[in-house]
Amino acid sequence: MKDYGVINSMFIDPFGYQWMLHQIEREVSFEERIQLWEKPQETEYE
Repeated sequence: MKDYGVINSMFIDPFGYQWMLHQIEREVSFEERIQLWEKPQETEYE
């Protein structure tokens, strides 16, 4: 997701609620997003 300018974080609080936080790292233009969708998807774990 970092290519899209977003960083995510998940945690569970002491009451058992699960939270997901989003941080916008940079603004990604529509054209950039189209290019990202068209290129072959590679996982971060490979």
